This record gives sequence, structure tokens and C-alpha cells, in this order.
Amino acid sequence: MADQGVLRIYTAREDDELKGYFVVMVMPSLHYSSHLFAVNDILFLKKECRKGTAGIKLIKYAVQDLKAIGTKLVHINVKTKQDFGVILDRIGFEHIENVWQLKAN
Repeated sequence: MADQGVLRIYTAREDDELKGYFVVMVMPSLHYSSHLFAVNDILFLKKECRKGTAGIKLIKYAVQDLKAIGTKLVHINVKTKQDFGVILDRIGFEHIENVWQLKAN
């Protein structure tokens, strides 16, 4: 999947130590084949890193890269708003039920 450009993994590191990761699947929409959509599979950040800016930097970097490859919409699914909701709200994602959505235009 990575070789086909579908699987994209972004990591947060400090001194080469893994602090978190953001995994997304990027595929054309079934209805709009010219539009790439990114849907996250996993978003994780170690608890000790959640109070700083590591989460914001990780997600912003991933979104910037996804925009660069032509992604039109990014969906992030998290269990509860407390998990990453505050971070996603600050970045500009719109909360719709349990999904945060950002139009990457």
C-alpha cells in the first residue's frame, strides 16, 4: 500500500525517539475520482507529549504534505473529543459527530 501511495505514515520524534504517529489512507473518492481523500487509521501521541505542541506540529505537517499531493479532504476519526479534539479545533478542522474534517483546498 505504501508503494502505491495509499498508506502514508507521519511520525513525531525527539532525538530519534518515536513520540507519536499519524497514519492515513489516501485514495480517490468513489464518486469523485479526480479528488483524493485522506482518512486516518491511527493517531497516537504519548501522553507526556500531549500538553505541548507536538500534536499540532505532527498534524499540521501531515496536512501540509497531503495538500501537496493533491488531497482535497482530510478526515480524522478519534474516540472522543478529549483525545485530540482541542488540537483539531485549533488547526481548523470541523467537528461532525465523531469525525473531524478539513477541506484541504
